Amino acid sequence: MDWQHLGDIRANKPSAAEWLDQLPKQNWVQCFDEEKRWGHMTTNLSEYVNSMFKNTRHLSVSSLVDETYFKTAQLFAIRGRQTNEMINSGS
Repeated sequence: MDWQHLGDIRANKPSAAEWLDQLPKQNWVQCFDEEKRWGHMTTNLSEYVNSMFKNTRHLSVSSLVDETYFKTAQLFAIRGRQTNEMINSGS
């Protein structure tokens, strides 16, 4: 986030600025992340998605849409199970 944007947020929405001030800066400002990435960066996420569909690029558009739907549904099921396991374990 550009520091000028933060100034705009402070001027226009002080409650949002106060909320941001409560968060650790390394979680939302890259210059404070100590070279540790805790989420997906755009390039890495794009590369991941491309690798998921590398075997389907030759298919028609409707087949790509179907594949996207089923891959997404599969990921939601996997993440749902992981989330339930975390909740049940008390994490």
